[in-house]
Amino acid sequence: DASVSWRGIRLPRGKTSLRIAQFTDLHYGEDEDGLWGPAQDQNSTRVMRRIVALEDPDLVCFSGDLITGNNIASNATAYWDMAVSAACESRTPFLTVMGNHDDLASGSGGTKVELLRSEALSARRCNTSSFTQIAKSPFLGSNAGVNYVVPVFVQGSDGLPSLLIFVLDSGGGQEKPNGVSPGQVEWMVEEQKRWNFSIPAILFVHIPAPAYADAYRENAGNFTERCWGMHREGGGAVMEHGDGGLIANITQGEARIDAIFVGHDHGNAWCCP
Repeated sequence: DASVSWRGIRLPRGKTSLRIAQFTDLHYGEDEDGLWGPAQDQNSTRVMRRIVALEDPDLVCFSGDLITGNNIASNATAYWDMAVSAACESRTPFLTVMGNHDDLASGSGGTKVELLRSEALSARRCNTSSFTQIAKSPFLGSNAGVNYVVPVFVQGSDGLPSLLIFVLDSGGGQEKPNGVSPGQVEWMVEEQKRWNFSIPAILFVHIPAPAYADAYRENAGNFTERCWGMHREGGGAVMEHGDGGLIANITQGEARIDAIFVGHDHGNAWCCP
């Protein structure tokens, strides 16, 4: 029974929509001994608090590079707590996606798991829910990072979720190569089959797949006519070791993903339908 495997979101009776606020590439902890780094962190917290207050989201997604772990001497968990504080203080449920800078939690030997332990403690302290989880599967092996799915349930939906939120770890730090592996994609496909392939699904992953660069090149000549959004970095930096067949599985109908949300390229926030 797939329904016992994951912590899910249960919407209140009468509510049939889910509003998600996405924050990405916050990079807490940069220049921690200087002036501009702490000021940047304070501004990020201020802006997120304002957005959460104005938009009143049902869920906050922190989609990677919450911290700059390679710049932090030994206190990454403190910065991680700062990064999720806007959700925590407002008691808004949240989830996190691992980015290429989200490691080195306690110096050179720190791990992502340490960050997630700190995150869970923070959520408990402020009486809200962190839906970040770690899948264990033969498809994933021992070096797949933090991958999971969050089912979203509507009251009266006969036990099946109305939406699946998938999260894949695109690596790039000290623990995992930069990219998505075929095993991660196979795990996602099998997880969808366990639930029901007809259930709508969205995906959060930090580093864009190579198809993003292809899409930008194909539309560069008439970008403003066919696409929209900020594109200061063009096609951007994409997964160095490929997407493990992620986009091919989606376009060929092997996986159902209705929308993908990424981060990583700080000057980009575009979409080409």
